[in-house]
Amino acid sequence: MKMILLNSRLLQSSAIAFLASAIAGATAANAATPNVTPSAVNGFNLLAPFLGLNSTAYGPQTLTDNLTQTIAVNNGATLAQQQLAISDNNILYATSNTVVGISGKFGIAANLAGGLPNQPAPSGGSIPGVQPVGGLGATLGAVYGQGVDAYAGGDTSVLPKTVGLLSSAAYFDLVDAVAAKNYFANGSDSAGTATAVAPPGFALPAYNGLPNTTNSVYNTAYGVSNTTPGQNPMGNSRPFQVSGLINAIDPSALPGLASSPAFPSGHTSFAYTESMLIGMMVPQLYQSMMVRASEYGDSRIVLGAHYALDVIGGRALAEHDLAEALANPLYQNNAAYTGTPIALQATFAPAATELNSYLAASCGATVANCAASQANPYAPSTANAATYAARLTYGLPTHSYAAAPHEQAPAGGPDASILLATLYGGSTAAALAIAPNGGIDGQLATSTINQIVVNTEGQALAAFYGTPLSYWSRVNLYAAAGYFQGVTGTLNTTDGDHVTTDVTVAVGGAIDVTGQFKVDGNFTVDAGGALGVTLGDVFSQVVVGGSAALEGALDVTLANGFSLASGDTFDIVGTGEGLTNGLTSFMLDGELCDALGGQRYKCYAGAYNDFLTLVTEPGALVPGGAAPQDLIVDVTVKAVPEPSTWALMLAGFVGLGFAGYRRATRSLV
Repeated sequence: MKMILLNSRLLQSSAIAFLASAIAGATAANAATPNVTPSAVNGFNLLAPFLGLNSTAYGPQTLTDNLTQTIAVNNGATLAQQQLAISDNNILYATSNTVVGISGKFGIAANLAGGLPNQPAPSGGSIPGVQPVGGLGATLGAVYGQGVDAYAGGDTSVLPKTVGLLSSAAYFDLVDAVAAKNYFANGSDSAGTATAVAPPGFALPAYNGLPNTTNSVYNTAYGVSNTTPGQNPMGNSRPFQVSGLINAIDPSALPGLASSPAFPSGHTSFAYTESMLIGMMVPQLYQSMMVRASEYGDSRIVLGAHYALDVIGGRALAEHDLAEALANPLYQNNAAYTGTPIALQATFAPAATELNSYLAASCGATVANCAASQANPYAPSTANAATYAARLTYGLPTHSYAAAPHEQAPAGGPDASILLATLYGGSTAAALAIAPNGGIDGQLATSTINQIVVNTEGQALAAFYGTPLSYWSRVNLYAAAGYFQGVTGTLNTTDGDHVTTDVTVAVGGAIDVTGQFKVDGNFTVDAGGALGVTLGDVFSQVVVGGSAALEGALDVTLANGFSLASGDTFDIVGTGEGLTNGLTSFMLDGELCDALGGQRYKCYAGAYNDFLTLVTEPGALVPGGAAPQDLIVDVTVKAVPEPSTWALMLAGFVGLGFAGYRRATRSLV
């Protein structure tokens, strides 16, 4: 068994067993003229675990469930889902598009952000295409459609920067997606006409003899052959080719796909690329655009054109490639690397400014107000969150979080933080180029944003765990974009992190504050949540513009051996609109303190008894607020008493209040 992997930024991390096996270097074919780009090869290596599915530990079951789940989604689709799937067969990626049965030109991603007119039933079918509204909602989506449709119709004065950005990204994405289809089917190049040859310094992934011209992952798993009539001649036949159980709701769409390999889904990759960019440009509707992208991918399964794994692979490829295109210097204006010159980092901010100005002017109000007042079936909701999360795995075999903990971005490769820049900002040069003034929900360090991405990951697909593909297939951008509405996991802030929205720490969640953490909105720690602060010469402080409600745990850490002294006071939370102190527990350096009542706590640190009182008093940290209040930790330290003096000591402390948590600090005022 021999495996060859790309020696690139992408695979410099741990991998599952087959990916961690021998790396043989470049293939002998590399002596020939290269016919795939470095960016395409990076995509191949991202998706490389696909090649091992027939023989790795969880692969066969994954492939079995892949077909089963695909049939279930296709057969179980409602009429509305079928109508949407037929309409979603339109892939509006050029600057001038037509739709069968409808007059006029339609602009790029018009159906993703906006909608399309109802379409007649396709030839041989009985179900019309219906796609009334897109991820930008009923009002702003219609405005977006008018703008890009006008451009497609010849009025290039309307949204030229927006169309240029999206068109450039779409072309780049689709070229890489098509190249991946061909390579994973039979090892051919981007055109599908010759054996793929990597550029110098790169190598192509291979596993157990795949890819080759006679077998492919899907054909082997589903018992078909590329030489059999009716099957895909390149390999990796599609669902409608391998199963008679597929409901072909659009007979006219499927014949054109018969010679196009299934994995990964190009439509899905396109949908996520364009939806992410539109969501980044209009971040008030970022989550809505993510749900719309996931529905567009799901439409490919409803249509019978793709398997669940194709949609998962298309999404992962789009997220990875867009992160590279926005952040990696090698992807900036470098046709030798990307095949066509792209400049997404430089063109993003001008396009975003243009689009937001157009939307606001056409809507007659701010984008935020228009977004909040319109009808939008893709708006954040419990149902949409659950749907998006379910489509990360489509019911394929997964590991529990205990067996497969949350994964950091692959070492040396891109991470997903750049995809959230217009929400949360970031501290890298790329993030500052895209969102120089931070995001609409704050300005966070890139390290903080990456924690959000990791904390919101879905469960790992068992067959991919431990590979770069596992990280990218687990990324849940929908959940990450709404993170501060219910903080999960532990978020360690960086000094100076600033959030401009409300923050709620949910049950099981925790925010550990380093330095100052500023929240312009309200700050809530739910019962079952925790706030962590550090006390020391360098201390933690939460500065809240609105109100604070502390109903969970306070966890205090003493920094670098810092010793508490009687009379120390630490102003750990300051508010502009009042503070409710309902903390349920207090810990000091990992030890639970005894609650003495009246917000007084007795803690044990070294050879001393530390009596800590939580005091709520008129605030000084947020001057000028409506009802400013601060939460102070007041310290009294006594030597450890003899047992005989214990009762007297307790009596002496009646009326004192003591409290502690993690990372408190001396007052900054």
